[in-house]
Amino acid sequence: MILRAVLRGGAFVVVGLVAFGAGVYADQALPDWIPYIANHQTGRVNTAELQDAIRVIQAEYVDGNLDTTKMSQGTISGLVASLGDPYSAYYDPDQYKKLQAAYEGRYSGIGVYVTFGSSYPLITGTVPGSPAAKAGLQSGDQVLKVGGRDASGMTAELATSLIQGPDGTQVTLTIKRDASTFDVTITRAEIQVPSVRSTVIGDHVLYVRIYSFGSTTFDDFASVLSTNLASSKSMVLDLRDNPGGFVDQADSVISDFVASGETFEEHGRNGSVTRHSVSGT
Repeated sequence: MILRAVLRGGAFVVVGLVAFGAGVYADQALPDWIPYIANHQTGRVNTAELQDAIRVIQAEYVDGNLDTTKMSQGTISGLVASLGDPYSAYYDPDQYKKLQAAYEGRYSGIGVYVTFGSSYPLITGTVPGSPAAKAGLQSGDQVLKVGGRDASGMTAELATSLIQGPDGTQVTLTIKRDASTFDVTITRAEIQVPSVRSTVIGDHVLYVRIYSFGSTTFDDFASVLSTNLASSKSMVLDLRDNPGGFVDQADSVISDFVASGETFEEHGRNGSVTRHSVSGT
């Protein structure tokens, strides 16, 4: 799934496109086909209806002390939620800062990788040594509740905001594993997410695991190779439970193995297909 993103006034909107490859962030204007408030004849967003709704609220709502920033953010969040797409999300400025920190490999939370493609959030892995790993959470666990709130259909940004929190605070998850359901309370901590980890095993076999494609993944990977590759007879590259990330980082890693060729396809609206290739060194 490729992620399309637009940054406006410190907020962040991510809309999904079907694709074969890792995630990527790129500038794109807000789509003009969002349902419910669109003009069905022109396909354009009916901003007049939005303005009318805002005027009615400002004039008639019983509490005149309105938070217009929260209203604006709620409107955008509702627009994105109306897509019904778990891979499309709106991040307010505070959530966007947390998102940036996560891609830099640092945030306060429990250290768990979660996907939102099914009815309930699904755990795909944990950060080694994290509170989630120490609590015994496993790949394949379903998250039924977060802090007592039903997680069915929960958006990525809402689940993230509930799971993450200040260092030292606690969050309780209701987990379904096979036929059993149980609660686990986890104390949040500062998480340092490793982009790349490596070790030499057996008869000079270099084992490299890439946990995600963050902003420094290729540099970290190149450092591992420069230190260990010459003395290794073979290498194992482990991408299990890798949730994706920046496609340029994935391309750079691929370029160390492939001289040239197509790496992924991006499928857009109206059947458009963009093919991305890499040239190795």
